[in-house]
Formats: sequence, C-alpha cells, structure tokens
Amino acid sequence: MPRIFFDVAYLYYLTQFRPVQRALERRGIEFHSVVYERPRQPTAVVRAAIARLGLSCSWVGSQAEALEIYRRERPDWVVFGHGFALLRELPPGTRSAQLHHGIGMKADIYDADLHDMDVRFTEGPHYTRVLRERFPRANVVEVGYVKVDPLFWPPSERPTLDLAAVGLDPARPTLMYAPTSLPSSFGAMHDRWPEHFGAYNLIVKAHQFSYFNPRYRSHRRKMERWARYPNVHVVRPEDFDPNPYFVVSDLLISDASSMLFEFAAMDRPVVWCDFYKLPLSYRGPFRWRLERRLDHAIDRYRDICAHAGSYAELAPLVAAELARPGRHSSVRREITAQLVGPTDGASGERVADYLLGESGPKHDRLAPARERRVATAVILAAGMGIRLHERGRMMPKGFLDVGGGPIVEESIEKLLRSGIRRVVIVTGHCCEHYEELARRRAGVVELVHNPRYAESGTMYSLACARDRIAADFLLLESDLIYERRALETLLEHPSLDAVLLSGFTQAGDEVFVETRAGMLVNMSKDRSRLGSEVSGELVGISKISSALYERMLAIADEAFARNPRFTYEMDCLVAAAAIRPIPCPLLADLVWGEIDYEEHLERAFRIHPLLVEGGSADSIAPGAPPGRMQPVARSS
Repeated sequence: MPRIFFDVAYLYYLTQFRPVQRALERRGIEFHSVVYERPRQPTAVVRAAIARLGLSCSWVGSQAEALEIYRRERPDWVVFGHGFALLRELPPGTRSAQLHHGIGMKADIYDADLHDMDVRFTEGPHYTRVLRERFPRANVVEVGYVKVDPLFWPPSERPTLDLAAVGLDPARPTLMYAPTSLPSSFGAMHDRWPEHFGAYNLIVKAHQFSYFNPRYRSHRRKMERWARYPNVHVVRPEDFDPNPYFVVSDLLISDASSMLFEFAAMDRPVVWCDFYKLPLSYRGPFRWRLERRLDHAIDRYRDICAHAGSYAELAPLVAAELARPGRHSSVRREITAQLVGPTDGASGERVADYLLGESGPKHDRLAPARERRVATAVILAAGMGIRLHERGRMMPKGFLDVGGGPIVEESIEKLLRSGIRRVVIVTGHCCEHYEELARRRAGVVELVHNPRYAESGTMYSLACARDRIAADFLLLESDLIYERRALETLLEHPSLDAVLLSGFTQAGDEVFVETRAGMLVNMSKDRSRLGSEVSGELVGISKISSALYERMLAIADEAFARNPRFTYEMDCLVAAAAIRPIPCPLLADLVWGEIDYEEHLERAFRIHPLLVEGGSADSIAPGAPPGRMQPVARSS
C-alpha cells in the first residue's frame, strides 16, 4: 500500500490537501502530515485545528527537520503546497507532487523550483497552458482546483456555517469580506463599515498572516472593533477553511486574492476592491516590489466581477450586484472554466488517482459516486484487415479462429464471465458477420455501424458509438486474444481510467508506451521517438470513464475535419493524458496477441493453448517470440 505524506508548511495549505486526503481515506489509504510550527502561526492554534481534524502528523520547525522525517520514513509521495528548498535531498524512491495553495494573483505560482517536482498539478486550462510554455520539461497534469471541491459535493457532505449559531440573522443577505494580506484593502476599510452595511450579515475571513504576522497589527485591531457589532462574525484563525463561509454567503468582497475566483466558481456575485493601503516599503520608488509580487497575466480576467475603486463606491456596488446577481454570470462561468477547471467536486479524486497509480488497493473502498462496476464493453471491429490479404478480405479479423472459435466470441465470453453485461460492437468491413452474431447473442451484443470505415480510423469508430455509451466502459480491439486476468486487472483498478500494458512481446508492429510515475505520457510504434521511461506495450484493452470519453470526443471532433483517420490510442488518449492523468497498470507476463499480419496469426496459433484452461507453456511450439509468457498456465 502506498505511503503518502503531506507537507503542511502553513495551516491554510490544508484547504488544498483535505479533499485529496478525503479521497484517500475513502479508499482505505493511510496518509501522514508533516506540520510546521512557525512564528507566523501560533502553535496552539495550529495544534487545535489539527486535533479537530484528527490527522496523523509529525511536528517540525524547519524544512531540515521535515527532510529528516522523509529520509527516515521513505514515503512513496510527498505532496507540497509550495516550494521545498531541499527537494533534491529527498530519498531515492520518494516522489514529489506540487499542489499549489492558491491561484489568481501572486507571481510565485511561476517559481521555477515548483516545476522540479515529479508532478505539478494544475487547475484549469489557463495555468496548464502558461506553465507548459514556461517549463516545457515539467510534468504538468491538469486536475481542477482541489480547494473548491467541497463547494460541489452533495449537500449532505458540503461544509456549511450555521448563521444563527454565530449570532447572525439567517433572513438577511450575507456578505463575506475576505481580503488577502498584501496588497490588501483591509487598511482602507472604514472602522465603522458594519454600521454602513447594517442591513447585511457580515462575515470577516482574514488571511492567516493578518491574524499572526507582527506587520499586521492594524488588521487585528480592526477585526476587534468590527467583532463588537451584532451583524458581524469574525472567523477564528483556527477555522482556516473558507468553504463553510462561501456556502452561506450571497456575495464576496475581496481584493487581489484567489478568493475572488474560488467564490465566483459558485456563480455568485463578487465585488473586487481596487483600493489598497500599502505599506511604505511598497509605495513610490518601491512600487516595483508590488509589481514583482503580482501576476499581471491575470488582469485579463478582471471582468469576472464589479470593481470598487474606493470605499465610497462599495455600498452602491454591493446593492447593485445583489439586485442583479446574474449580471456577470456568463463571464464568471467562462473564467471559471479557464482558471478553476471542472467544478465537479472530484479534483481531489483525480489527484488521488495519480498518486496511487497502479499501486492502489484492489478492493473497492471508493467514494459513493465512484462505487460502480463497469458493465459495458465496446469492441472496435470496423477495420478492413488489408494486411492479412485474401484472408482479411473474406471476413473481419474478429472471426479468425485460432483454436477456440471466432476470437471475438472468445473475447465476449471472457467479458461476460468478468461481469460485463452489455457489449457494443462497432462494425464496418464485412459487417454481415456481426449481424449474424448479434442475432445469436440478442440481449448482449448491440451493433453500431461506421459508414466511413474505409477512410477513417479507430477514434472515428469509437465516436460512432457515442449515443450508445452513457457510463464507464471497457474498450477492446476485435483482433485480440488474451488472458481473462487482463480484464480483471482493469475492472479492479482503483482509477476510473486505466490503459493496460504488457511486457515486451517482440511480436512486431508493437505500440510502445511511455509513462511517468505510472501515468500515460506518450505512445508510438517507433520506440526511438519516446523518452527513457518506456514501460511496456499497449495491449488494446482499456478502461474509459464517461468523463475521459467526453474529453476524447472533444479532442477528436476538432481533428476529424482534417484527419478522419485519427486513432483512439496514439492520437486521442495521448492528447487527453496531457490534461487528465491516465494510469497504465502493467502485467509484465501477460499472454496475449493481436492479429494484423500472417506472422501474428502464426504466433496466435502457438500461444492460444496458454489461454485455454489446462494449457501450459509446453504447448508453445519452438520459435515462439519471447514475451514473458512462458511460466503461466491460467484459467481464462
């Protein structure tokens, strides 16, 4: 079982980590947190928050002490919320993951050392694109913005605040004021603003530095004054998670903070404060320090909300936004898609998928939304078999017989014995053979025809089945013979997506697969075009979630006009893997074969006895290509 550690440099990093930890908990995976005691976050506050969460943790005072723990414990993964100066001193075998604690305004999101980690998880397409351009050698994986996951969980699981319990009136509109620490509107907010906004509940959720940093004593004095008003709730520093307050708020007031984009993801109104009170060290000739600190690439997303240029403009703007809460709705949704990514509450699940890779548990302890056994298989069978010459012209490759009847029927039998209840076959060349099969297998086999089979590729065939696929499915090619454990490996894999690999068969015409940390990177029939981590060969059996299928269709639909021969594997899966992690479980000794050439057919006759109950390695005739298939004799 993998060992995963979280480097909690600051308490508020847990807002990014907790949805991932929740996903791990639901799968029965233990994890450990390394929590820092720092002058800027009082230990008593941090310990109270950690105790409330019940986290298994170790306490350190520096990165050097954290490194000692990582060297001693040798975890499989350490997840960081920001940089780690001693990254290169992590023990061999310990991989590093970057799950940055925020998006939006601060330029430190581009720090080069963040991209030295084994994987950098990104949110929406904006950061994926920009970071890949700046750091082309980095392993950037788009998963969505984990921090906002709880806002999109089922209502019974969503964190929320009881307004009445904290002395606020549930019948009033609720405003949340959540400024950052620098540059901040905090100092420019009126001491008596709760009076000026007396018709509203006011929730004040300050940045952690405002609570503890000696430079921000004025922030703390303001919060003490505001807390005396009956319509104000000042959030305690140990209540670091903003999501319960987001859920109950009708409008957010903030400044140059990632909070703007987090709250807007719920499609609720936001007012951006463009008035700041800067410290002297950031004014006049020192303004460059502020410019260096900010990410001005984000300026093009300023239209996400209304802007208040002064405190005097704030009250009328708030009233106007609440009166027309949908005024910026279309822009909010567009920008959310770019910056935040998918708002399906499953970003933490995608990170967990990546961290577990092929080493996750084989039992089903997933979250309720993921508790589903795949029941549908799709078999691609439209190909013309031209490399088999006359034999291919006479019949589809799926009707070749290497000793047990048509190989497609052998495949269907294996699928049914593995729990598959429905088989969709995409036909093309010699489709009448499959029409007869469908009549004999009525209630199990459904046919979809690719009318352009002679001029299109495998992804076009898969797209022809889009109206028949509404859930996750196994995807197979029709010209395969294989052991049934290939199916079980995918069906039992903890990820919703998985592409099966085998060892190197030397069978000819192989598709080699490059991975990184067990995840798909690239595929090619020319091994020299791939990197050093070529893990195995593509078998032609994959587990595809409905979400991945939608992503593949979106990629393919753009490509079909210029290239109808787009393939599902080397073209589409590889493109999808660039923005969605796809695990590649490896069965190094799998016995299998595909049949594209006469030589493949001869090999299939030799290895087929191993796929039949009672077969043995002795059944293979001399001269069979080496493929790590010698010692196994398993039931199909």
